[in-house]
Amino acid sequence: MALKNKAGFSLYEVLIVLAVIAILGTFAVPMVNNVILKAKMTKIINDMKVLENSIIQYYYDEDTIPADISALIANNYLENAVDNINFSTNSNVVYVYYNSEVEKADDLENLDTTLKWSSSNTDFSTLADVPSDTEKYPVLKVIF
Repeated sequence: MALKNKAGFSLYEVLIVLAVIAILGTFAVPMVNNVILKAKMTKIINDMKVLENSIIQYYYDEDTIPADISALIANNYLENAVDNINFSTNSNVVYVYYNSEVEKADDLENLDTTLKWSSSNTDFSTLADVPSDTEKYPVLKVIF
């Protein structure tokens, strides 16, 4: 009795390929999550830099601190509003901050040293809404 040639893979071959894919997947998923987090942090940094530059330019052109983001948009210092970002003024200090908690906000200080970062809620002591001790909001102080 002659053996027939069968096309296809054996069960062992399929299981080995699935095991290799599973092992590669366990290494790839954390790396992809890290890239996504780094991209979010970069977006926050860039948004804050744009707002800082717009506020400073407004101050030097108008000789006053802008009251809110709509003043920057109305005078063409910004093209449109930046999502989830707001700012508040207190005499000669402008606090630029996110409206919601940002995961790993402490890492912003390590990623970008050109801005005056802080994720401490003591920076909100002059604002109406002071976050709780467990929440972390990235804060940029622009001092004039």
